[in-house]
Amino acid sequence: MAIKKNRNIQNVKNMQDKQLEDTAGFYFLETLLFIISMVIFIFVGEKAGMRFMGLLMLFFACRTLLVRRVPYGMEGQEPIGYLTGVPAVIAGVVELLLAGFVILRPAMVLDFFR
Repeated sequence: MAIKKNRNIQNVKNMQDKQLEDTAGFYFLETLLFIISMVIFIFVGEKAGMRFMGLLMLFFACRTLLVRRVPYGMEGQEPIGYLTGVPAVIAGVVELLLAGFVILRPAMVLDFFR
């Protein structure tokens, strides 16, 4: 019984370590994509930048639908919890709809934020 419990603890620790490694790489990807989007906004134009942001939203919406796990909590802190299952799928679908709107109507989105 004690050996099985130790294995479970070790498995949870390995999952947490892997999740931290994935999170660090994911933050690097997010930062890189943010810098690319700012360069597009500055040097190409507002509509192109907004369309690129829509593509990023589409990427993250697909990721949400595949992972089916959305963390929530205070930024800069560990997540308080996760949306999983049906609520995560609903969040992913809403994000997909918003991404499609941003890609298809960038001028309208830009006017909304002015």
